[in-house]
Amino acid sequence: WEEKSQSLRDRMQTMFKRQAREPRWEELDGRDRVRRLYRQFLKRHPEEKNKTAREALSQSASYQRKESESFIHLYEQARYSDHEISTQEADQLRQTIK
Repeated sequence: WEEKSQSLRDRMQTMFKRQAREPRWEELDGRDRVRRLYRQFLKRHPEEKNKTAREALSQSASYQRKESESFIHLYEQARYSDHEISTQEADQLRQTIK
């Protein structure tokens, strides 16, 4: 019985385990802010998930060309580069794409 009850208890805990809360915008650095913006884009456009970020953003009708170019540049810098992204750059991107 002890093994069964422990197994049941473990399953119940995993079922009702609280999901980790995403950190607030102000708690993120510039790199994580840009990556969060792209995740939000993918939530709004789930059909774009099978494309690269460059393809998805450049073909999106949601943004003008200038907006998508700056988004692509900052996302690729955040994702693939070691260069720092300032929080001001990320905040400015957030304002232009909203």
